[in-house]
Amino acid sequence: MSDGDRRHEATPQRLQQARRRGEIQFSADVVPVLVLILAGSIMVSTADDWLMAWRSLLQAGWTEQAELPELLRRAAWLTFVPVLLLGTCSLGLGLGNRLLQTKTLFSLEALRLDWSRLSLSSALGRFKQGRAGMQFARMLGLTLCLGVVTRYGLLPFARSLHGAPETLEGFADLLAAFRGRVFWPLIVGLMALAGLDAWAQWLLSRRRLRMTDQELKEERKRSEGNPEIRARRRRMQAGWRRTQLNRTVPSATVVVRNPTHYAVALRYAPLQQDVPIVVAKGRDHLALRIIQIAVQNDVPVATQPRLARALHARCAEGEPVPEELFQDVAIILARIDQVRREIAR
Repeated sequence: MSDGDRRHEATPQRLQQARRRGEIQFSADVVPVLVLILAGSIMVSTADDWLMAWRSLLQAGWTEQAELPELLRRAAWLTFVPVLLLGTCSLGLGLGNRLLQTKTLFSLEALRLDWSRLSLSSALGRFKQGRAGMQFARMLGLTLCLGVVTRYGLLPFARSLHGAPETLEGFADLLAAFRGRVFWPLIVGLMALAGLDAWAQWLLSRRRLRMTDQELKEERKRSEGNPEIRARRRRMQAGWRRTQLNRTVPSATVVVRNPTHYAVALRYAPLQQDVPIVVAKGRDHLALRIIQIAVQNDVPVATQPRLARALHARCAEGEPVPEELFQDVAIILARIDQVRREIAR
């Protein structure tokens, strides 16, 4: 099936099925960038204290103010704590990024052995879908990023060195220069690449899950045949219908009923329209609901079985009353107007 035939966006059901199979968009470049940012942040915030601690340790060693086991313990502590902190935070970032991108999905189906993935046709299919081209573009972008940082950051930094620093203060200055000229420019480039990769992964995933006309038709058939979906659709329609009745029936001039099976709400505003308009109609439980709303809002209710059935059969909501029913409707409206005048006296 060519990509040109896949013109329709994936339905929610298809997206859910793809998630169950483990077919999700996931950018592997985000985690390394986050880890590097974390490492740089830890280095910036703790470098001075860490160097001062090592300075104190070395001074204690040279002046023999502490025993050798104590010096080794302090050295191990100064080495182990930053590594443990970085490793723990990196693990948390990796898991958090995975959960964020996959939305807590866990599926073993993607790990099943599928020999068709090793075939030449499958490889060509992946290339046609753009995944191979995207991998090449990502590697090319990474190479260019490293090349630019090396050319304009690392090489000038290396040329500015005049031997190894002799003091811890010199080492701290060297570390600060490295962060400003090499580390952070590299982070900015990798962040841009990771963002582009995540966006490309999302586009490829959407493109891969597009549907043909036949697939969309079959999906709709399955959805309509699902009892849960049908029940949910009926509930949504019933809720919309109730909302519609609550808005239209209170504005009616009269409700014609028969007496419980049919109900038609009419609105007549002589200054706005020449003939009455059907604003709501229903039968059985909807008829009872229309009558209930009319009573709650002091809308007159007239029991006219023949007229109610005729209006329900021949008029749609929003349409005027047919000419042959004008006289019957006019009699009801005149009676209502007479009653209102008598009450007003």
